[in-house]
Amino acid sequence: MDSKNAVNVFSILKELSQEQILFLLIVTHDTDFTIKTDRIIEIAEGKTLNQMTKRVSIQRQALINFIRK
Repeated sequence: MDSKNAVNVFSILKELSQEQILFLLIVTHDTDFTIKTDRIIEIAEGKTLNQMTKRVSIQRQALINFIRK
């Protein structure tokens, strides 16, 4: 899915999950996308590597963006 449609779909799903008090699970390789979530669980080789809240996620994304420059 292209990034524009991904943003639209995520907005709709997040709104529905908040209205209906539902848990939303999203699987992605896009680290830029993860900043829009409340919690991140990193998994590799079937094992949990890391769990982060939104605050830690924002700090991590800022560091990744800084390194990329």
